[in-house]
Amino acid sequence: MVDHLVLASDDHALQIRHQDMQHEARHAIEGYAIKATPTMPLSMLSGGNQQRAMLALLPSWCRGLLLDQPTRGLDLVSARAMWQRLLARRDAGTSLVFASTDLDEVMQYSDYVLVFSGGRVSPLLRQTHLDSSRLAELIGGVGFESLAV
Repeated sequence: MVDHLVLASDDHALQIRHQDMQHEARHAIEGYAIKATPTMPLSMLSGGNQQRAMLALLPSWCRGLLLDQPTRGLDLVSARAMWQRLLARRDAGTSLVFASTDLDEVMQYSDYVLVFSGGRVSPLLRQTHLDSSRLAELIGGVGFESLAV
Protein backbone atom coordinates (compact mmCIF):
# COMPACT_ATOMS: atom_id res chain seq x y z
CA MET A 1 0.00 0.00 0.00
CA VAL A 2 2.86 2.37 0.82
CA ASP A 3 4.33 1.95 -2.67
CA HIS A 4 1.03 2.93 -4.27
CA LEU A 5 0.71 5.96 -2.03
CA VAL A 6 4.19 7.10 -2.98
CA LEU A 7 3.30 6.84 -6.67
CA ALA A 8 -0.04 8.61 -6.18
CA SER A 9 1.44 11.36 -4.02
CA ASP A 10 1.37 14.99 -5.15
CA ASP A 11 4.79 15.42 -3.53
CA HIS A 12 7.38 15.41 -6.28
CA ALA A 13 10.38 15.55 -4.00
CA LEU A 14 13.47 13.61 -4.93
CA GLN A 15 13.59 12.02 -1.51
CA ILE A 16 10.77 9.92 -0.06
CA ARG A 17 10.25 10.02 3.68
CA HIS A 18 9.31 6.42 4.40
CA GLN A 19 7.95 7.25 7.87
CA ASP A 20 5.57 9.84 6.40
CA MET A 21 4.34 7.40 3.79
CA GLN A 22 3.81 4.71 6.45
CA HIS A 23 1.75 7.22 8.43
CA GLU A 24 -0.31 8.11 5.33
CA ALA A 25 -0.88 4.42 4.59
CA ARG A 26 -2.11 3.79 8.15
CA HIS A 27 -4.37 6.85 7.87
CA ALA A 28 -5.85 5.57 4.57
CA ILE A 29 -6.28 2.06 5.98
CA GLU A 30 -8.18 3.39 9.00
CA GLY A 31 -10.16 6.02 7.10
CA TYR A 32 -11.33 3.65 4.39
CA ALA A 33 -11.68 0.54 6.59
CA ILE A 34 -9.18 -1.41 4.48
CA LYS A 35 -8.22 -4.76 5.92
CA ALA A 36 -4.49 -4.54 5.23
CA THR A 37 -1.14 -3.47 6.58
CA PRO A 38 0.85 -0.59 5.08
CA THR A 39 3.34 -3.01 3.52
CA MET A 40 0.82 -5.37 1.89
CA PRO A 41 0.69 -5.30 -1.90
CA LEU A 42 -2.76 -4.33 -3.21
CA SER A 43 -2.86 -7.53 -5.24
CA MET A 44 -3.06 -9.48 -1.97
CA LEU A 45 -6.25 -7.74 -0.85
CA SER A 46 -9.82 -8.93 -1.40
CA GLY A 47 -11.87 -7.23 -4.11
CA GLY A 48 -13.69 -4.94 -1.69
CA ASN A 49 -10.48 -3.93 0.03
CA GLN A 50 -8.85 -3.26 -3.34
CA GLN A 51 -11.76 -1.02 -4.32
CA ARG A 52 -11.55 0.93 -1.07
CA ALA A 53 -7.77 1.22 -1.48
CA MET A 54 -8.15 2.56 -5.01
CA LEU A 55 -10.61 5.17 -3.77
CA ALA A 56 -8.21 6.11 -0.97
CA LEU A 57 -5.45 6.65 -3.54
CA LEU A 58 -7.45 9.21 -5.52
CA PRO A 59 -6.32 12.77 -4.86
CA SER A 60 -8.78 15.10 -3.12
CA TRP A 61 -8.58 17.53 -6.04
CA CYS A 62 -10.03 14.93 -8.46
CA ARG A 63 -13.21 16.47 -9.91
CA GLY A 64 -14.51 13.57 -11.97
CA LEU A 65 -14.75 9.81 -11.59
CA LEU A 66 -15.84 7.43 -14.32
CA LEU A 67 -16.79 4.14 -12.69
CA ASP A 68 -17.71 0.81 -14.25
CA GLN A 69 -19.62 -1.51 -11.93
CA PRO A 70 -18.37 0.25 -8.77
CA THR A 71 -19.82 -2.34 -6.39
CA ARG A 72 -19.77 -5.51 -8.49
CA GLY A 73 -18.79 -8.52 -6.42
CA LEU A 74 -19.12 -6.69 -3.10
CA ASP A 75 -21.33 -7.87 -0.28
CA LEU A 76 -24.18 -5.56 0.74
CA VAL A 77 -22.30 -3.94 3.63
CA SER A 78 -19.22 -3.26 1.49
CA ALA A 79 -21.37 -1.90 -1.36
CA ARG A 80 -23.10 0.52 0.99
CA ALA A 81 -19.76 1.63 2.42
CA MET A 82 -18.42 2.20 -1.10
CA TRP A 83 -21.44 4.34 -2.00
CA GLN A 84 -21.07 6.34 1.23
CA ARG A 85 -17.52 7.17 0.21
CA LEU A 86 -18.48 7.95 -3.38
CA LEU A 87 -21.33 10.20 -2.25
CA ALA A 88 -18.97 11.99 0.15
CA ARG A 89 -16.69 12.64 -2.85
CA ARG A 90 -19.71 13.90 -4.81
CA ASP A 91 -20.69 16.21 -1.95
CA ALA A 92 -17.12 17.56 -1.96
CA GLY A 93 -17.44 18.50 -5.63
CA THR A 94 -16.49 15.39 -7.59
CA SER A 95 -18.75 14.44 -10.49
CA LEU A 96 -19.62 10.75 -10.62
CA VAL A 97 -20.49 8.95 -13.84
CA PHE A 98 -21.09 5.24 -13.47
CA ALA A 99 -22.31 2.23 -15.40
CA SER A 100 -24.07 -0.56 -13.57
CA THR A 101 -26.11 -3.63 -14.41
CA ASP A 102 -27.76 -3.34 -10.98
CA LEU A 103 -31.00 -1.45 -11.69
CA ASP A 104 -31.59 -0.78 -7.99
CA GLU A 105 -28.16 0.86 -7.80
CA VAL A 106 -28.92 2.98 -10.87
CA MET A 107 -32.25 4.06 -9.44
CA GLN A 108 -30.88 4.82 -5.98
CA TYR A 109 -27.70 6.71 -6.85
CA SER A 110 -28.39 8.42 -10.18
CA ASP A 111 -29.63 11.92 -10.80
CA TYR A 112 -29.74 11.31 -14.56
CA VAL A 113 -29.69 8.15 -16.65
CA LEU A 114 -28.58 7.36 -20.20
CA VAL A 115 -29.87 4.10 -21.66
CA PHE A 116 -27.96 2.27 -24.38
CA SER A 117 -30.00 -0.24 -26.38
CA GLY A 118 -29.57 -1.74 -29.83
CA GLY A 119 -26.91 0.73 -30.88
CA ARG A 120 -29.01 3.70 -29.76
CA VAL A 121 -28.54 6.14 -26.91
CA SER A 122 -31.47 7.72 -25.10
CA PRO A 123 -31.67 11.39 -24.31
CA LEU A 124 -30.59 12.29 -20.79
CA LEU A 125 -33.42 11.07 -18.52
CA ARG A 126 -34.13 12.37 -15.03
CA GLN A 127 -34.04 9.48 -12.59
CA THR A 128 -37.15 10.90 -10.89
CA HIS A 129 -39.09 10.29 -14.13
CA LEU A 130 -38.19 6.59 -14.16
CA ASP A 131 -38.98 3.51 -12.15
CA SER A 132 -37.18 0.16 -12.24
CA SER A 133 -39.66 -1.49 -14.59
CA ARG A 134 -39.61 1.42 -17.08
CA LEU A 135 -35.80 1.43 -16.98
CA ALA A 136 -35.73 -2.34 -17.63
CA GLU A 137 -38.08 -1.88 -20.61
CA LEU A 138 -35.87 0.82 -22.08
CA ILE A 139 -32.75 -1.31 -21.64
CA GLY A 140 -34.58 -4.04 -23.57
CA GLY A 141 -35.47 -1.55 -26.31
CA VAL A 142 -39.18 -1.34 -25.44
CA GLY A 143 -40.54 2.20 -25.82
CA PHE A 144 -37.20 3.59 -26.91
CA GLU A 145 -38.72 5.27 -29.96
CA SER A 146 -41.20 7.21 -27.80
CA LEU A 147 -38.42 9.08 -25.97
CA ALA A 148 -38.24 12.75 -26.87
CA VAL A 149 -34.92 13.80 -28.33
